Amino acid sequence: MTNERKDIEIVVRNTPAVQALCLCGDLCDGGVLETRRAILEAIEGGAPRIAVDLSGVEYISSAGIGMLVSMLKRCHQNGLDFALAGLNEEVRELFSLTRLDEVFPIAPDLETWCRAFQ
Repeated sequence: MTNERKDIEIVVRNTPAVQALCLCGDLCDGGVLETRRAILEAIEGGAPRIAVDLSGVEYISSAGIGMLVSMLKRCHQNGLDFALAGLNEEVRELFSLTRLDEVFPIAPDLETWCRAFQ
């Protein structure tokens, strides 16, 4: 068994109400910087709401968690809603253990969160 990490892929999905960043891979190392850049672009681009779909993410480093907290704060400073969606069991457990599930709005999946704003 290897501990090889998968590079992050980011697919942006736009709806009139939400800009979603769908991540696939591991949120660590360079992927943290890429994801931060994508979220900042969404903020600066005037997205009404931002959701990060983590359904394709199996691993999040401490740097990844820190970046998500920082982006949540940045969104709040700009009056934007920011949510996470699609956390797998391991990632959900991590957020629960760190009590970040009490800080972030978390939806079971991206579609559920998007429907709330239609």
